[in-house]
Amino acid sequence: MDRIIGGYAGVGAVLGMIFGLLLLGLPGVLIGAVVGMAIGWYVGEKSRE
Repeated sequence: MDRIIGGYAGVGAVLGMIFGLLLLGLPGVLIGAVVGMAIGWYVGEKSRE
């Protein structure tokens, strides 16, 4: 089950990088990755319940 939750976090991080790059440029990649990973982790945790 941890692999699935890690998958959500990974997908969230990648999507965050893409949107961060589009919206803020290079600094947005780091911010987007962190925020996307957090959102993906949260979704993964909630899907476990």
